[in-house]
Amino acid sequence: MPVFLSHPSSIDHDTGFGHPERPDRIRAIERELERRDWLGFERREAPEATQEQLLAVHPQEHVEAVRELSARAGAFDLDTPT
Repeated sequence: MPVFLSHPSSIDHDTGFGHPERPDRIRAIERELERRDWLGFERREAPEATQEQLLAVHPQEHVEAVRELSARAGAFDLDTPT
């Protein structure tokens, strides 16, 4: 069975006016899936990734840079706010 992972924090992530990745997009996708009885997807809350999981797919330097930038609400570029 396919799984649809989501987390309430995704609705709180404000990427700025007009950015395509925004809470309204998530709500629209979920409304449509709800209308279609979730197309057979099992709904689950996404768990927090462990340090080990992050390091399995990203170098340590990248993980640290994301944490540091997120702590001060910075942005990687105009399209990628934290």
